[in-house]
Amino acid sequence: MPRYRTRCSYYLKTGACRFNEACSHSHTEPTHSQTIVLPHFYQNPNRQNDTRLSKDELQTQFDNFYEDIFTEL
Repeated sequence: MPRYRTRCSYYLKTGACRFNEACSHSHTEPTHSQTIVLPHFYQNPNRQNDTRLSKDELQTQFDNFYEDIFTEL
């Protein structure tokens, strides 16, 4: 008799699960979504090079990135 797994409640809410295939629950793919995921779309400047930006500079960089993307969409 096949064992049926319950649906992953976190995956149902967010469309992602940190356990991926190792999750003990099932991940049912949605037929459509209002959200798209673009991995690595924002490149954090502090992870790009040896220079470290202050918190304020980093926030300014992110705000500029967000504004550019938001106005283009």
